Amino acid sequence: MNEYKFCLYIAGKGPHSDRGVQRVKKILEKRTGGGCSLECVDVLSCLEEIAEKGVFVTPMLERVLPSPSKRVVGNVNTGKGVEAAVSLLMQGNCS
Repeated sequence: MNEYKFCLYIAGKGPHSDRGVQRVKKILEKRTGGGCSLECVDVLSCLEEIAEKGVFVTPMLERVLPSPSKRVVGNVNTGKGVEAAVSLLMQGNCS
């Protein structure tokens, strides 16, 4: 079984962001059977570091592991949108 590591980049904390993070967590757990970790990064708290990583748009969900990394940008507050993003990120996995 692959180990999955994801990173969700958001702009600011608040109810809207919290709902999006919870939705992403729920869908990732469902799709990976709980075999993943999710780091959530508020880009407003570390602008220089984020710019160096090439993160210029939020929200952005990145699959860090397995390599190669993949990124999807879009609304994380709709179930169908998150499902589509996760499906894209799960395609072409390395074994």
